[in-house]
Amino acid sequence: MRCPVNLVRFNSHNSKEHEMAKAELCYELQKEGHQFITEACRNDNGDIVDVIDLDSCEEWEIVHTHGLEKAVSNGRIVIKV
Repeated sequence: MRCPVNLVRFNSHNSKEHEMAKAELCYELQKEGHQFITEACRNDNGDIVDVIDLDSCEEWEIVHTHGLEKAVSNGRIVIKV
């Protein structure tokens, strides 16, 4: 399945705070002229990435306390909420 570009996909299993942080990040990326995908599945390990900036190839993970070490070890930029 192809991920839609520049569409913020919300996950109801996450907190509202988490999803609003994702929306704000995507707003800023789009304002800068970047394209992005959200809730993208990495085929290599089945991991879900919160936001991928298609222009810079940076991956963003929004975390509270869960997943922080995993996000950092995967080389993602972390936004703490």
